Amino acid sequence: MSAALGECLAGADHPNPTLGRLMASHWQGALLWWNFDQAVDVSMFVEESLSSFLGALRQGE
Repeated sequence: MSAALGECLAGADHPNPTLGRLMASHWQGALLWWNFDQAVDVSMFVEESLSSFLGALRQGE
């Protein structure tokens, strides 16, 4: 899974399994945090969390 995510995020020419592992870890963490406060739908919470994560990665480019 990490390899596939790393390829999607970094491109097939320069796959980055570390980046994929970070994305998978963030996704799992978002699910964990959602369990503490289920005020919004889980899919919306995870989507917003992953979007924020990707936005932070883009700023670092």
